[in-house]
Amino acid sequence: NSGIGVAMACNWAPHNLREVAAAINDYMDGKEPMLPGPDFPTGGIIINKNEIPSIMRTGHGSVKVRGKYKVEKNSIIFYEIPYGVFVENLIAQIGEAAEEINGIDDVHDETNKKGIRIVIELEKGANADYIVNQLFTKTDLQTTFSYNQVALVSKTPTELNLKDCCKIYVDHNLNCLKREKTFDLEKAK
Repeated sequence: NSGIGVAMACNWAPHNLREVAAAINDYMDGKEPMLPGPDFPTGGIIINKNEIPSIMRTGHGSVKVRGKYKVEKNSIIFYEIPYGVFVENLIAQIGEAAEEINGIDDVHDETNKKGIRIVIELEKGANADYIVNQLFTKTDLQTTFSYNQVALVSKTPTELNLKDCCKIYVDHNLNCLKREKTFDLEKAK
């Protein structure tokens, strides 16, 4: 979820539902809830995982996400890209960067229903590691996702950490159960 309100912005990352449920259970057991990190639908690798506990405790911070790739024969194939990056824009960026980076012969998009597949064909004898590092610096194959977990709590914009989120969720569910049982009791009377 992301959005901008009256002088307040929020940016929440997607997370794995099982991991969220485990964090809620930890909270209910009196433990400190923790998530291993965001679960982006487009994949990617988080290269600063050591900052995730701080983000979960404060409700703000940022993670650096890189695309996943493999080298096959004389090609670099990206099969996961950072969250929020469009394949078409990425192809155009790689094309522009190819003018500055020696060793790129061609770039094409083989993305289909099975998944993302960006193929970068290299010139003979090109250094794939060097080219990948250049692409990370010159394109959106490496981006930053900023957390800013702001939500309305009792009509007040509040920055929430993971423990606050779990508390609000559990309290809301308890309130729903109480109201449901009160309704059933009044109906039975």
